[in-house]
Amino acid sequence: MAPTEFEVLPIMPSKVQPSHDADTGLDGDELTRPFITRTFGPIAPGSVRGSIFTLASTALGAGMLALPYVLKVAGLVPGILFILVAGIVSLIAMELLVACARITGIKNYAELVRQVLGKRMGDFMELVIVVYCFGCVIGYFVLIGEFVPSMLDAVGLSSLNNRALDMIVLTGCGAFPLALLKNMSSLRYSSIVGLMCIIYINLVVIAEGPEQIRRHSDLPIVTYDMSMEVFKVISITFFAYTCHVNVFSVYSELQNPLARRMHKVTRRATLVEIIVYSSIAIFGYLSFRDLCDANITKNYGQDDWFMNVGVLGMAFTLVMAIPLNMHPLRSNLNNMIFKTQDVSVAYHVATTFCLVASALTLAIFLPSIKTVFSLLGGSCCIFICYFMPGWLYVKLSPNPWFSPANLGVCFLVCVCSIIGCISTALSLKEIFAS
Repeated sequence: MAPTEFEVLPIMPSKVQPSHDADTGLDGDELTRPFITRTFGPIAPGSVRGSIFTLASTALGAGMLALPYVLKVAGLVPGILFILVAGIVSLIAMELLVACARITGIKNYAELVRQVLGKRMGDFMELVIVVYCFGCVIGYFVLIGEFVPSMLDAVGLSSLNNRALDMIVLTGCGAFPLALLKNMSSLRYSSIVGLMCIIYINLVVIAEGPEQIRRHSDLPIVTYDMSMEVFKVISITFFAYTCHVNVFSVYSELQNPLARRMHKVTRRATLVEIIVYSSIAIFGYLSFRDLCDANITKNYGQDDWFMNVGVLGMAFTLVMAIPLNMHPLRSNLNNMIFKTQDVSVAYHVATTFCLVASALTLAIFLPSIKTVFSLLGGSCCIFICYFMPGWLYVKLSPNPWFSPANLGVCFLVCVCSIIGCISTALSLKEIFAS
């Protein structure tokens, strides 16, 4: 049964201490199992380690490839600071969602919004998730358009010498047929492959860092460079930490779901993300400095087979990620329009074709992946991951909004919202200008 009293997060200032989980020590499982077994034993479904892996793997993705570019635009010191602060703010937002889930007993994001803020806001939340999934598909197409030609050239095969044609052929042969699938279970292992590719690329960047730093030692290291472009790269860091929608599924599947155990999951998952992001951002920027591309893999030559292996794996993962994102996108659209998933085959095919074709068309004309990440980070991600958790938390609080804990949440929401609005405006300006 869900607790009725309001949970105050340990990270938020307050004189009231959480009354849940009165046992402040280890739970029974942790008391009986040795440290070695808990740390290195098999990962059981719903365990703390399994939940950490699931939550971290949701965030770790293609957005990581743009983080060295963040340091190029903002400078070394502010760039690292943005990555750290974005991780901390992301953690606060996740713990706000955990608190809201415990207060209401609801462990579904859209349903939580609908119950707390009303049906209209719940419907709007579904619309934002649709836009976010659609934006992710566009971003995947943009990255595919960057990966495929260089990969074909690297293996001695001639591409079509046209980025748009390369993207259309790959979509017609791979992404679209897979997007027609109604059951995504056959693609369930693609996220594991994607996570392995992300970790592999990160390790390649670190391993080749000393040699690349030596090659580009004549280029200056910018420690501080603030301009309006900084707002766009801050939103890229927000995008990189996006995993908040999955907090509810992870929490519902957690064994012995005490708040303390879920806090352990969110904090350790965030720590993993910060370590991975900081390492690729620092080594990637120091390796190429002012030459850093918004997609760090493009800085490596076609004869670098260590990076080519990672890029090939990422290209495969992105093709698989398109149908994985198309499924919830199509599902939410059916809920919004028909209030059911029982639609005809003809409608299913037509909807899938229109969504894939429109996403591909927009991807062809977008200038670069940094624009997609910045636009998504400044709009959908800010709303889903930072604005909405804060609003829900303050709405459920029995205390006034100007109480110390709620005032801190309101401040974070306002700052993130302002950054998001400026970033979105700059990204749209860049799109229309191009």
